[in-house]
This record gives sequence, structure tokens and C-alpha cells, in this order.
Amino acid sequence: AMAAQIIYDGTMRGYEKSLRRMNMALEAGKLVGVVYVFTPIEKSAVWLVNRAIKSGRVVQADAAGRSHWQAQHTFLKLVKAFEGNPAVSFRLIDKSTDASKLVPPEFMQTKLYSEDGRFADMDAFIQYTKKLIRTELDKAKADGKLIPETEEAFKAGTQV
Repeated sequence: AMAAQIIYDGTMRGYEKSLRRMNMALEAGKLVGVVYVFTPIEKSAVWLVNRAIKSGRVVQADAAGRSHWQAQHTFLKLVKAFEGNPAVSFRLIDKSTDASKLVPPEFMQTKLYSEDGRFADMDAFIQYTKKLIRTELDKAKADGKLIPETEEAFKAGTQV
């Protein structure tokens, strides 16, 4: 097995940017492996708040919701765009349950928020994400884990 020569870690929320980066690697003669880790937004909200409490790194709820929604579509579009290209591979890790598992990339189609019937559009999903994060912030505050600066940072969009 070859060791990675380049690792890029990102949200994949933008198709054009992701496509451009993959093509740059291919043009440089590199093999491209894309690993997408799907975590349901309900779990992600808990993780986002806990990370902010521990590290001060705050991701705004609207940005989190938008990225989560768009990344699913970007991943599927990239899978289609590079279908049959032996220099590109895609892996999907599903973290819907406590046990992470490797699933075929097409599995993402079953996890699309735009298709699950709960959300009319991305804006409705973002509102849902905001509610989830607010709930997690309230729990952390009630447990004495949330300092005022972190709570304010979520409201203001700044880092602690």
C-alpha cells in the first residue's frame, strides 16, 4: 500500500472547490482517495458544543447546518464525476450508530437530508441545526460546563 503524500481535511461543502483540489492532485500525478465520515446532525451538534467547551473552537449553527447539508451532495456529485477513474477512490464511513462502519459510497443517497422528508429545504435544516445546538448549549449550561464566553461566542460567531 502506498502512503499518502497529500492529506486535505475539509468539509467538502463546495463542489467546485473540492473538484478543483482533486483535479490538481490528479494533474500532479497523485492518486486521490476521498473518505467521507457521515455523522448525523444530531450527533454532530453534541460534538460541536463539546469541542467548543473544551477548545474554544466555535462553529456557528448556520454554518454547521449548511456544511452538513452541502457536503452530502458534494460527495455524491464527486462520486459520479470520477466514476470509472482508477486514480480516484471513495470511502464512506457511517457513524449513524455507536459502531462506525465502512459502507459503499452510494449509501449516502439513503442519508440525504434533502430526501428524508423532515426538511423542506436547506433553510429548514439550518433552523433544525440551530435548535439542536441551542439544546446542547442549554444542557451544558445546566450542568455547569458552559462558560459565558463560549455561549457568547456561539451567538457572535467568534472564537473563545
